[in-house]
Amino acid sequence: MLHVTRLLPHASWKPSSASWRPATSWQSWNARSCKQFSVHAHHTHIRVGCGHATSWDEVGAANLQQWILQAGGEIQGIQLHLQRASDGAVTGRQLKADKAILKGQLLASIPKACQLRYDGVQDERLLCLFQKLPVGSDSGTASWQYKQALLLLWHQSLGPASPLLPYISALPGSPGLPSIPVPRVGMLLDDELLEHLQSPGLVNDINNHKYWASWMERELQALTPDQSPFGPHKAINGQTFRAAVAIITSRCFALSSNVHSMPAFIDMADHALESNAEITSDKQTGAVLLHSTRDIAAGHHICITYGPHSNEELLLSFGFILPPGTNQHDRYTWPWDLGVLVELIRQMCGESWISLPLPAWKIAALQRVGLPSEGPEVSLFVGGTGPAPVDGRFLAAVRILLLQPDAETLLATLPSTLLVDWETPIARQHEVFVCKAMAAFLAAVYQSFPTTIQSDRQKLTQLLQDIKESSVDQGPGPSAELDKLSDMRLAVEFRLSVKLALERALILILQRGKDLCP
Repeated sequence: MLHVTRLLPHASWKPSSASWRPATSWQSWNARSCKQFSVHAHHTHIRVGCGHATSWDEVGAANLQQWILQAGGEIQGIQLHLQRASDGAVTGRQLKADKAILKGQLLASIPKACQLRYDGVQDERLLCLFQKLPVGSDSGTASWQYKQALLLLWHQSLGPASPLLPYISALPGSPGLPSIPVPRVGMLLDDELLEHLQSPGLVNDINNHKYWASWMERELQALTPDQSPFGPHKAINGQTFRAAVAIITSRCFALSSNVHSMPAFIDMADHALESNAEITSDKQTGAVLLHSTRDIAAGHHICITYGPHSNEELLLSFGFILPPGTNQHDRYTWPWDLGVLVELIRQMCGESWISLPLPAWKIAALQRVGLPSEGPEVSLFVGGTGPAPVDGRFLAAVRILLLQPDAETLLATLPSTLLVDWETPIARQHEVFVCKAMAAFLAAVYQSFPTTIQSDRQKLTQLLQDIKESSVDQGPGPSAELDKLSDMRLAVEFRLSVKLALERALILILQRGKDLCP
């Protein structure tokens, strides 16, 4: 058995220069991902697919489960339950236990025949299109996300002829499911909304995703009817391609480093930090399996954990975030800048010996902990779930910079593992100054935001009221105004969650400094 994880496409999609070439300048997404979380997911109303517009309801759910069983799959003790709006439209699906389940029980086994996976593609035109995809500079392979998205579009173009029709017709944005829209992943957000995220790094990542999606759109538009795997009358534009990418990144699992799958039925399991089930795979048969990890009472939701993802990762790739202050994996990240840190510490301490250029022995110590004075960009962070509230490299940098000029011999004897260790200060009084310097840095970061925690909370309260009123005025169905308000709510919730993570780290650092004082 292999443990399986949801796939998270990381953010570094950017050309190396204006004369970039797709085969060499692509830096691929990392392999983790998850699907939408029903409570705080945000969506865009994009219709995808070329199949039937038959409504997908309890009959469709029953047909999906029967199709899996007929293909040799198993479903035991759980059922797919539909959530409906006041007008009867299906707005969500959840897996629930229909009887008491014991820990370790097999809940579902989805055979290869009921999975969307690109490793078995035989269509020559689709394979030729795969060959045109950019190759990751870090992985050396073509983007699996784009392979999977193109395969999804291919199945949708087949309509009733698709062997995966019972599954394809159940995906978000399908003609039969207009009220379950495509997940609102980062690259689907409008450009004018991005500044409200108050996160230059995330905005850069979103724009990189948009950049490569636009590149793919141009490649698809350049296909002749004979080259297109989607048929001569099945036009695939940028909107449908981006929607397909959004769907697959929110529903795929990594079976191995080079095999990814969208398994029917169990990809509808919700996310919870306290999960009651897990996904594995059978290496020999290729089946994707769902097992319970604890006893589950009848009627309870079946939930899996997608992994230690911050709200930034969730928003970028999956179109949802956890409520501000509840995601223990949230953290604030920033690019390493030696000059900025040196200047801040010099101003705080008023010592002339804390200045650039640094002595060679301090430069060497910074390099030992992975912080070059020049070269590739390095990101540091505060927050997260580690034993320390700060990146160990940031802690080490402040410790090194605050060492007196006569500490060269001492520093040479300290291993890098000690320099980054939160629990092992170099000296008590020195560590007090280290905490003060880190707190001053984080306070400066917080003050650089255009809004505060309090103003974000007030804005969020107003947005929730506006959304409620708009929902009543517009009634059921898509609404451009409601989508705009929901997107703004997403942006405010995200930036609030980042500030709360920063605040938590600042409080812990200040407390540590207080505890160390004699």
